[in-house]
Amino acid sequence: MRNIILTAPVEGRLVSLREVNDADFSSGRRGRGAAVKNCQSGKIISPFNGHVLKVFGNAISIVSNNGIKLFIQADCALNTFVVENLEIENHQVIATFDNCCDVMFAVTNQSEFGNIEFEEIGGSSIKADTPDKNSKGGKSLDTKLTILGETGSGKTCYLLGMYYEMSAGRDGYSIIATDRDESRLLVTRFKNLKDASLGRARFPEPTDAAQKYKFELQHAFNTILPFEWIDYPGGWLDASKSAGSELDEVENSIYNSSALFICIDGENLIADNTQDKIDRVREKCSRHISPYLGRLANNNRGKKFPPVALIITKFDLCNRETDEDEIRLILEKCFSPLFERDDTFIVIIPVSLGSELQDDEYRGTFKPINLHLPIYMGIWFALRDYMRDYEKQIQNERENIYKRSNEENTFSEPVRKLGKALFPFAFDVFDAVQAIRKPSTSDLKQISEDKIKRLQDELNAMKKSYERLERELYSINLTYINGRWRK
Repeated sequence: MRNIILTAPVEGRLVSLREVNDADFSSGRRGRGAAVKNCQSGKIISPFNGHVLKVFGNAISIVSNNGIKLFIQADCALNTFVVENLEIENHQVIATFDNCCDVMFAVTNQSEFGNIEFEEIGGSSIKADTPDKNSKGGKSLDTKLTILGETGSGKTCYLLGMYYEMSAGRDGYSIIATDRDESRLLVTRFKNLKDASLGRARFPEPTDAAQKYKFELQHAFNTILPFEWIDYPGGWLDASKSAGSELDEVENSIYNSSALFICIDGENLIADNTQDKIDRVREKCSRHISPYLGRLANNNRGKKFPPVALIITKFDLCNRETDEDEIRLILEKCFSPLFERDDTFIVIIPVSLGSELQDDEYRGTFKPINLHLPIYMGIWFALRDYMRDYEKQIQNERENIYKRSNEENTFSEPVRKLGKALFPFAFDVFDAVQAIRKPSTSDLKQISEDKIKRLQDELNAMKKSYERLERELYSINLTYINGRWRK
């Protein structure tokens, strides 16, 4: 298969199609390509010799003499200078536009070629990409879930147990790793964790590097959302030991996450009295995490804090030593600044790899408890945010239709009739030029109506998943919303 390099049809900095607000391009349905955002050049130029295949209200399809089919679309109206089947030359201006807008372009017969690259006019190049198949509504669904916790709190064991349970399926839900090698690695590591004959060696050693995995949450084998799981080492939150770049990376990850998970080792809840338990959680966990969260909030004033799940790991070790009321009191005391915020959503979720592990940590069998709930919570919040964005996009398209419905012709009807009577040939020429230069209002309305239908279909599917997950989350007993515990 031959590789191809094309000059971009518009001037400006090239970006990935994942960054554009159009579902057909960002999802890869149009093919492999690139885009120029906020393009101000006002001109669309043919990158090759060929001819025009089709002219739409805000798009043009062209093909080169050697068979490269290129679809070019702007998110504003185009003044086109070509018609179907018209021969075009390299560098020929084929359309103009009056407003600053995004221009997207993709090779639609991508399967016939190897690598496809676009070069900026007078600048650098970018490899044409096929966006994530799970992009929706014109945006890549870049959902992140960040997990923090003290060293040895069981974050890795929780991940392995969650993946092992959910990869097999639970009540119609399942999780898959999008990378097959990562999936095999996770399963292999969990099999070691299940092997009671290994004793203490069954548990993975703490790591000093961030671990990132890409998953999809599915229901009935239909993808709800893809997400990235980001696990940072406990030592990274100790400012005296971590590099500034590590702290910056964690901070950026938290504020770009749909949810933040903080793991509290259940062993810290084994003590003679409540105050001793508070002291242990403070010393082992909140002493490192709370100051960091304080600096994080101070450096990001005006940004909403992400929803937080306080995950009590190894709950099989402490469930006989405590109860829900005491757990709530302990965590309120240890993370009091977090609970004092009036914009915070917090849940407390005890998790365990198996109730029998409390009897014999090294040889007990795997029987998961609540491993799925943190993931459901994170995806539920991500869906909420995407649904709000969809509703805004649909409203914008409806406003576009309304504006176009009120557009008037260049001449009022009485003036047009008089002009055609006095200068019939001149008005026939004018109308012909306008038909080539400007798309009809009905064409633009149809484009918006088609986009609304696509967005509404995807929004309805999201709402269905959102409501189904919400029912699952009712099983979480300890939920703190905007300063109050949910009863």
